[in-house]
Amino acid sequence: MVISSQSEPASAVDWPAVGQYIGEHRRRLGLSKNEASRRARVSNTTWRQIEAGQNDHPTDETLVRMARALLLDPAELMRQCQRRYVEAPSVRDLPPLGPPMALLEVLESDRRLDPRARRVLMELYDLLASR
Repeated sequence: MVISSQSEPASAVDWPAVGQYIGEHRRRLGLSKNEASRRARVSNTTWRQIEAGQNDHPTDETLVRMARALLLDPAELMRQCQRRYVEAPSVRDLPPLGPPMALLEVLESDRRLDPRARRVLMELYDLLASR
């Protein structure tokens, strides 16, 4: 998840310089614009416009995806775009707080297990998952 806010109006950003910076890094990696846009999961048109300095309103998510596709620090690219960047973990990135639901469902549906056996298996799972 990306959390940011624009600290200055988009018109204050030198978008051609940002595009040149992106293009230099893309070429340094030996990527075509099409390959770079595919890696970033942004449209070819969006990539080309940003790199040409013609898009003065890319989303924060687009900029972060582009930075990651070019192996750049997203915070640096966001700084160049005069935006503040804070990386916040998404729910998918956080470790589970307990056993996954699929495991719970399997243990609940297995009629061969008594409550004590279920508890022992859950404790074993917690022990192994904490390593």
